[in-house]
Amino acid sequence: LDADDRGGISRCILESIAAAVAGVVDQLGHVTGEAITELDLLGGGAHIPLLVQLIENDTELPCTVGSAEATALGNARAQFAALS
Repeated sequence: LDADDRGGISRCILESIAAAVAGVVDQLGHVTGEAITELDLLGGGAHIPLLVQLIENDTELPCTVGSAEATALGNARAQFAALS
């Protein structure tokens, strides 16, 4: 792949993630019957500005970016709980 192909593929991946997030947010709103008014984004992907912007655009919700280590901390907590 040349640089243009990698850029296009990367953009496609980010747009697909944003669309999937928007779909889940919509489903959660229907299931809970409550309007979702904002999103807290955690983990390393939340620190990709383009991804955050695409999620905000697709969901039409403001996003707050949290800890990049949240994914690792959640994983560690789940493993600890499984061992207990």
